Parts: sequence; C-alpha cells; structure tokens
Amino acid sequence: MKKVTCPNCSNYGSPPTMEESMSLFDLEEEADLEGVKKIGAFRQRGQIEGKPIWVCNQCDAGLWIKIFGKPKLIIGSDLQGLKEDWESGTGTDF
Repeated sequence: MKKVTCPNCSNYGSPPTMEESMSLFDLEEEADLEGVKKIGAFRQRGQIEGKPIWVCNQCDAGLWIKIFGKPKLIIGSDLQGLKEDWESGTGTDF
C-alpha cells in the first residue's frame, strides 16, 4: 500500500493491512479498545471521485489520496462534512 506524509503534521506511513484491521475484531470481544482503533499511521474513511480518503491518526486531518502526486489536505468545513456523512452512514466514529 502507498505510504504518504501528512502535510499537516508530517506523520508518515499507510493505513493498517487487512490482517491488522481484522485483529480489531478479535480485540473487540475482549473489551478494552482504548488506543486500539488507531493502528497504522492513517485510517481509511471512504472515497471522493473514486480516490480514497485517509485520516491521520496523529492529527486527525483528512487526506485525499491520489495515484500521482502529494495527498490533498482536507480540513475545516470540508472535513466536518465528511465526518458527519461517515458517522451517520456507518454509526462509527470518524
């Protein structure tokens, strides 16, 4: 998976692998999830125009990931709109 640098805080990496993500389901059964939701440098949160949106696990900024070039920073009202859509559509925290 592509690794990127957050233009807001310089956090570097990628979202968790499928195996790392699946480990969350095992941990949910064991109760204490504090800090577990933020594995990897970013978390995936939907798409815009077919391109993934990642959220930085260090500063919570949104990134629009493109195939070529640097990711576009999503902040302010644009990020708030994505957050509201995600939370109302999935019932989970952004």
